[in-house]
Amino acid sequence: MAQLGDLQRPITEINRLAARRHKEALRLANPRWATDTLNRTLTTISSVFAVAIREYELDVANPFIGLVEKARFKDNNTSEERKNKRRSFTQEELDSYKSSLANLNEQAQIIGMIMVQTGCRTMEAAGLLLQDLALDGETPHIKIRYNKIRGLKTENSARDVPIFGATLDTLKSYLKKKKYHQLSEAAFPRYGRDGGMDAVSQLLNNIIRKRLSITDKRLVAYSSRHTMKDKLRELEVAEDMQKAIMGHGTLGNSGSYGDGFARKKMLSILTNAENLYQWGK
Repeated sequence: MAQLGDLQRPITEINRLAARRHKEALRLANPRWATDTLNRTLTTISSVFAVAIREYELDVANPFIGLVEKARFKDNNTSEERKNKRRSFTQEELDSYKSSLANLNEQAQIIGMIMVQTGCRTMEAAGLLLQDLALDGETPHIKIRYNKIRGLKTENSARDVPIFGATLDTLKSYLKKKKYHQLSEAAFPRYGRDGGMDAVSQLLNNIIRKRLSITDKRLVAYSSRHTMKDKLRELEVAEDMQKAIMGHGTLGNSGSYGDGFARKKMLSILTNAENLYQWGK
């Protein structure tokens, strides 16, 4: 069953018109939402429908596919503004940012460290469950999957990404102190909740604005993702491997075959990226 507005009905009875009406209801109920926030909500709903259609082998189309909107920019949404909305960290900025993470509460610190080391999205790190942490195997890693806390931007966002070094040590130390009853609990309960992603984003961004005194609005905590992309380019990592690490786009015709790239190979690349001291322009 799925619930839209005051209606509760089987998923098979929810059509495109109902999905559009729900989108408009969300917009009216939340007039202060940015386009990105609305899009994230619609993407989460679409992910729920995609899982249900796949798992129950339903012969229906996903009515929420394609309902996201293009971001709105002040100056006619020009490609130049889109390109300049975010930028990467410089080496000096990134070093200062990483050092300053230690001043935050432990959960926010680890989320920031994971974002820097893996290039993952804020919600992907903050929305991890305990069962998404595989830290005792040969190649410790996080499992980025759709879960009860948050959806994923695209189906290709689901992936395993190695973690290592200080990030791994800090995460293990945190988990030893954490009291929990089930592996389905949020790894970072302070932020794995409604509104939690925005809260940790603001906290991480405050490091850049207040502690580092960087006023350039193109530099935000999410810039760690742009930085990783630049590092992978600098290392001349194959495009398919870049997409596998970043959860970006599609993996081409070969992306749906086999089990993907070995985590050991990813670990080697991410280690090289962490030790890289020059990237981008």
